[in-house]
Amino acid sequence: MLLDVRPESTAPLSSFSDLDAEWEIHTCDGIDGVRALANDRSYPVGVIDLSHRCLAAPGIEELLLATPRTRWIALLKAGALEDGVLRRLIRDLFHDFHTLPVDVGRLRMALGHAHGMGTLDGSDCEYDGDFDMVGQSAPMRELYRAIEKAARAEAPVLIHGESGTGKELVARAIHTHSARRYAPFIAVNCGALPANLIQSELFGHERGSFTGAHRRMIGKIEAAAPGTILLDEIGYVTVNS
Repeated sequence: MLLDVRPESTAPLSSFSDLDAEWEIHTCDGIDGVRALANDRSYPVGVIDLSHRCLAAPGIEELLLATPRTRWIALLKAGALEDGVLRRLIRDLFHDFHTLPVDVGRLRMALGHAHGMGTLDGSDCEYDGDFDMVGQSAPMRELYRAIEKAARAEAPVLIHGESGTGKELVARAIHTHSARRYAPFIAVNCGALPANLIQSELFGHERGSFTGAHRRMIGKIEAAAPGTILLDEIGYVTVNS
């Protein structure tokens, strides 16, 4: 367990002494200390003290995004969740939170649950090609975390990047880790389609609907249902198309 507790916190290190026999605890002070330890090894569970920390301080959100294999638990002051910024941070990036003062019994349960869930989804292991990608740098780990979040969502996803950076690879990773994994994945290169054929290609057409339509054709969007369609290079599609 990675433990970041501020000196001025109402959760002194002595509060965690009862956990020494159950957890291998590595302590640090500050975001830089957490980042240094997290870069050296993987921690399945982390506790970070937000009770006396300014949420606008640089590095907090970046740290959490860069450690997708760690299930973070926040230590909060009573009433802290009335702050909208903090609520969003806890909702999006933390596994759980614990209201101070420390209750060892409740904290032990939260830690055990975080570790158990991490074991189930493999978050306490190195990413070893699960997304058909290679890399353990902070930007790559942030990308893996974003893929996991997008895969759980039922919403359109915008993937942007220069040509050749792997946008289709990311789209396929989102698809294969989503509930739609057993449905079709269809990629459409919109940039290669003539403007007068885009509508027919995406939505299909009925026989006789225009000159040369000798048979009914199912569009790519219908063919992909209920799976995923990737509209690659969609920026090349004009409004008139």
